[in-house]
Amino acid sequence: MLLKHVSAYKPLTIRDLVREIDENPGIMDVKGMKDFDPKSWEIIFQPIYDRVQYPAAGTTAISFFAKQLGASDTLNTSGTSGTRQKNLRDTNLQQPNQLSDQAFLCMGWQIGYLPLSTGIAATSMLNYQDDMAKIAGGSSLTVKFINKEYGNDFLMNVPSPFSQKGSMAVAMYGQTAATEHVIGGPGGYGEGKLTSSRPMDPPYLIGMGVGFYANVTCDGTALSSSNPMDLFFQFLGYRIRPKQ
Repeated sequence: MLLKHVSAYKPLTIRDLVREIDENPGIMDVKGMKDFDPKSWEIIFQPIYDRVQYPAAGTTAISFFAKQLGASDTLNTSGTSGTRQKNLRDTNLQQPNQLSDQAFLCMGWQIGYLPLSTGIAATSMLNYQDDMAKIAGGSSLTVKFINKEYGNDFLMNVPSPFSQKGSMAVAMYGQTAATEHVIGGPGGYGEGKLTSSRPMDPPYLIGMGVGFYANVTCDGTALSSSNPMDLFFQFLGYRIRPKQ
């Protein structure tokens, strides 16, 4: 039973989930997945991700997953910031804050920082590094499922899927832009690894149509570069969907 993983604080694996559904098909009903035939579904690794913008003048609140594919939003594109229709570069949600036709086994989450690139000189790198530290050091993250809190984190502690090696090298050793121009997240463990995350332990099974939320509370600090910074957030986990 799934309860044994909770009581023993043991991570739930995909093998555990498959066995649980095979042995207890009724669990799908409990999670709002009545349309699933337990013998005709599949499980694939596919994060749920979204991209939003932290403005140069600062802000006190950011909400991920509020706008779906095709919705208009202000984001960085090709060296400028402006309104664009979200595509798969920005999000993979068909509806705001939910998956309407699939379930999702959430294993954890991570966040990345995407500066507006106006050049790769050492001074630009120093500004980028300072801006990322301002956002991460002055913000907190709250994750909710069905309006119930399941995670509160100092943003600096949330792992990034990007590497900051290049930007740190520029900031610390003055490497030339031609050899060191990688920019990325400032904090968290497992940095630079796609599958490193702030773990959801035990994992949480989000049923079809169940709301999920990732909200950042910020102190409103303006950015040193005078340019906006896009933030990239993703829930790492497995989609559970009917076989095609």
